[in-house]
Amino acid sequence: MSAVDRRRSDRLAPLEADEELVFIHYGGRDTPAKLVDFSREGVLLGLIDALIDWECHAEKGETCDVSMYHESSIFQVKAKVVRKTPKAIALEFAEQSPKVAAKIDSKYERLAALCEQMNRLVHQNGRTRVH
Repeated sequence: MSAVDRRRSDRLAPLEADEELVFIHYGGRDTPAKLVDFSREGVLLGLIDALIDWECHAEKGETCDVSMYHESSIFQVKAKVVRKTPKAIALEFAEQSPKVAAKIDSKYERLAALCEQMNRLVHQNGRTRVH
């Protein structure tokens, strides 16, 4: 079974700049990262510490907080590190309050709607799908 087959939900890429920047909060540090893809269960973040000499010290199995932008506000999510490389970190969302879970769902639905709009445009031009 491939890694794609093991995924529990579809992953979506951000299509707007304001969706891309997030902060990982761990060990008293706030590390900026770039949102690579987003699902209802977690996120893949690109670590940009090489550009500004900041490093995320969270390791596999540890829990951190992640601040994300959605609908003109910032919300914070608890997440567990499931994979980490020097350039990326994969996080699985931990159990959330109903309010935060609703924000995650709303952000996912917004990204899905944007991807669908993009797919309609791409399809009209005969290109491959965006996801």
